[in-house]
Amino acid sequence: MFVFGAVFVSAPIISTIISVIGVLMLCLFKNYKGVDKTEKKELWRRNLSLISSKGDVTQTDEVAETDERTSIEFWKYFIDILNIGFSNEKISKLIIVIDNLDRIDEKEALKVWSTLQTFFQTNDHSTYEKKTMGKIWVIVPYDREGLSKLWRNDNNNKSIEIIDSANSFFDKCFQLRLEVPKPIMTGWECFAENCINEGLYGWPEREREEVLQVLKRTRRNLADVPTPRAVKTFVNQVGALRKISDNSITTKSICYYVIIRFIRENSWSVDKVRESLLNSQWNDDADKRYIDESELGEISGLIFGVSKNKGMQLLLIPELSKLLDSGDGDKLRAMAKRFGPGFWPPFEYLMHSQGNSVHNIYQSKGILNGLWEEYSSKILPYIKNSDTIKTEFPDTSTVEAMVCHIKLLQQSNLNVHGLWYKLMSKFDRYMNSDKGIAADDISKNLKACWNVIDEKPEVFINSNIEVPENWLSWADVTNKNFQDACKLYAPKGDQDEKLSELIVPGKEVDPRMLHLLEYCIGCDQNQWMKLVEACVSHINHQNGAGGQALHSVVILHILLKTYNIDDEAKKKIAEVSKTHQFWTMVHDQRRDKTFTTVGYVFALIAFDGEMQNSNVQQNGNATAGFATAKTFWSQRSRDNAVSVFEIINKYNLNDLVWNSASDHNNALIADIFSIYLDMDSEFFFSTHNFFERFGVLLEWSKEIGKNMGVVELANYLVDNFSLDSKLAELTPDSIKEKCLMFQVLVDAAGSKIDLSAFDKPINEITVEDWMNSLQNDTCMWKVPCAIRKHNNKFNLGLSLYEALYKYSELWARNEASPSAELIDSWVDLVSVLDKSSFENYCYRVTISVFKCDLNVDESFVRSHANFIDPNILVEKIQGRVYVLLEDAVANSNQIGKLMLILLVLQSAKIEFNPEQVSVLQENIESRLVVEENENYKLLFTELLKALGIKVKKLKETKDSGSSTKNKAAKGKKP
Repeated sequence: MFVFGAVFVSAPIISTIISVIGVLMLCLFKNYKGVDKTEKKELWRRNLSLISSKGDVTQTDEVAETDERTSIEFWKYFIDILNIGFSNEKISKLIIVIDNLDRIDEKEALKVWSTLQTFFQTNDHSTYEKKTMGKIWVIVPYDREGLSKLWRNDNNNKSIEIIDSANSFFDKCFQLRLEVPKPIMTGWECFAENCINEGLYGWPEREREEVLQVLKRTRRNLADVPTPRAVKTFVNQVGALRKISDNSITTKSICYYVIIRFIRENSWSVDKVRESLLNSQWNDDADKRYIDESELGEISGLIFGVSKNKGMQLLLIPELSKLLDSGDGDKLRAMAKRFGPGFWPPFEYLMHSQGNSVHNIYQSKGILNGLWEEYSSKILPYIKNSDTIKTEFPDTSTVEAMVCHIKLLQQSNLNVHGLWYKLMSKFDRYMNSDKGIAADDISKNLKACWNVIDEKPEVFINSNIEVPENWLSWADVTNKNFQDACKLYAPKGDQDEKLSELIVPGKEVDPRMLHLLEYCIGCDQNQWMKLVEACVSHINHQNGAGGQALHSVVILHILLKTYNIDDEAKKKIAEVSKTHQFWTMVHDQRRDKTFTTVGYVFALIAFDGEMQNSNVQQNGNATAGFATAKTFWSQRSRDNAVSVFEIINKYNLNDLVWNSASDHNNALIADIFSIYLDMDSEFFFSTHNFFERFGVLLEWSKEIGKNMGVVELANYLVDNFSLDSKLAELTPDSIKEKCLMFQVLVDAAGSKIDLSAFDKPINEITVEDWMNSLQNDTCMWKVPCAIRKHNNKFNLGLSLYEALYKYSELWARNEASPSAELIDSWVDLVSVLDKSSFENYCYRVTISVFKCDLNVDESFVRSHANFIDPNILVEKIQGRVYVLLEDAVANSNQIGKLMLILLVLQSAKIEFNPEQVSVLQENIESRLVVEENENYKLLFTELLKALGIKVKKLKETKDSGSSTKNKAAKGKKP
């Protein structure tokens, strides 16, 4: 009877539905009580005419506005049909059952119910009609939750609104509602057991028990009772699958598979089961506990209708291949742990099936990051021969996998070089292709692979530069991001001629030429004479007046790059730097500051330290060009110095600056030195002639500025640079040559530097060298004095001792004239001698004085007063003291002798007779009267005291001239 209700779905076809109802009613009741034959016939005809395409009688109906019948007309038809039906006295009730209303589409269900309630509601009908309708019972079996969904609001699905609408529907439409209790099958286990025994007749008892146990254990709780239909379906499916399944699959797995596929509510599709096996996404924890991980292959076999091993492969291979391709190491590791031994046959299959494919290498990312650490022994067989696998040069998307593969090979102690040479072979094809190369991507990929190789392979040598355009691109790119590329891939043989062919006079030079030259130099190419000659020809084109468009600064950079590499080329570059063509070119480019700055550096190359006093061949533009260069170097400018510094630093031309530093007219050098001093690195001093450069800096200290004197500059260098390593390289020659610099350095630095570094080299200095320093008054003798000030344990021995004695002999005999600085420092210098040398020096100096009969220079006595032994001297001149003293007093030029005799008189008691004392007193006092030198007056006074003579107060002379003279003498130093 559901069909009876469903025919009223749409109003436009209601007439047809009514006609069918009429025919059905006629057939049902078979009796037209109270209706004559004519009416019966007419009623039959009218009902059938709606569905009949032909008829004997033509019926004409007139409708005012539309052909569709109103609900009132339909209602009358419905009442007429009911009256005919109920005219049969045996029929007292009409029961209409509308089932499954909650199982069809929501919109269609609402349409059906909307149509039917037009006929079944009794509101606003006559008493007769209500009486007729009272005989009709409409029964709607429904699930409350399912039927409530008909009132779900798709735009605003709120549960409260749904409940309210459903309750209103139930209250208005159903006069009586009966709750049907949920069917509960008591003793269902017995029923299930009977079904199993009957359906699985002939099965071993153990397996039948296992089937029942699976059905029991997979119940969610005690209230989860299977219906009889579910039990029978379960048994039938298990039996059927057992017949068609592989013998490797257990009955337990078949039972569980049937439960999740066919028995449970919301049963899973095959895809859902497959996904759950892969991701361990089960319905609940009960499923996880029930299904053992080892049985995953069996369920996989049921899905694909194969054995469990084959099923595991069919399950895992697509996902495993996807994970290997994506490089997802975490998921690979999780899959290996989840499937245990079952993971490796699919993995082995993929490795073997793709063993000759580049794909194998590019799966290395996932293997390295996910599997290698725990499963290296299982993976090793599949990568040990991978260097023989055909491979392609890695692109941006695959380079990471290639890097991982190289790491795998290294961690496996396998041959990486074989794979590397394959990559380089591929790269070589790119380089020799007329189609060009994607140099930027290739260099980055190659660099990534190269960086992870621990033991670098030998350089791959190419046959030649076959495609210059590719080499230019390659050199340009690697210059920016992979400067070590020249260690990997080098052109074979001498490329001087190849590169020289790319420089054509009269044509603009490709800027990438410089990078290609640098690349080839990085490949140990060091012969560039032909290239230099090509550059010279380019400069000489049109006699140097090529103009802005022709002469590129690249030419100058090429020459500077080769300057320190090829000695023969260096001479050629120096020659061209002096030509009028070169300086004409510089003059023509005067508006290009970048060009001219580089050009001005060539003035240092051409004329070294004689630039300011040199000229080029008389030629208008050339003369003007060189004049601007000299002006450039003669003027201070921080900006210009920075520009020059960048050039000379880039091409290691610092020697040019040092060579030109001899001429202080090159004032710009002071600013360049200032930049050197501002640097944080030791680049400036990282040369074998460090101390020579230090000395040059000292000479430029005033021009450099920075409020630095000589001492301040030395302190600056000590504070900012590590000098100990340089001092460790000291030699006697370096100390001799740069003695002033070392003296300043030691004076300024003191204990900041390792003074012990001087011990060995300074002790190796010869007697002759020390004598030369003393006689020529060089600063070498100052170095030990400076060291001694900061280290009182420092001393020297034989060489210095011999030199000091020899010089003192010359000094004593007035055959040497020491400087005032040496005289003032003599005590400090002698103090440097070790104990034995010091004692020997004192004895020998005393003897020398005696041999000179005390006729020594005053300065000598003052410098040696502490070293002359008076006791020895007394022994030598005993009995001759009076004669020596009388002679010395009488001669005004024997002050030194007087000083020595005073030393003797103060050290030993000498007896004179009264007459001798009287003579000496008279002569000494006479000298006192006329002596103007205060120091000498003091000397004569001390002599009188030593003789025991009371010193009288001297009378001032009234001689104006003498008075004036004495006043003028005041304040003079001896």
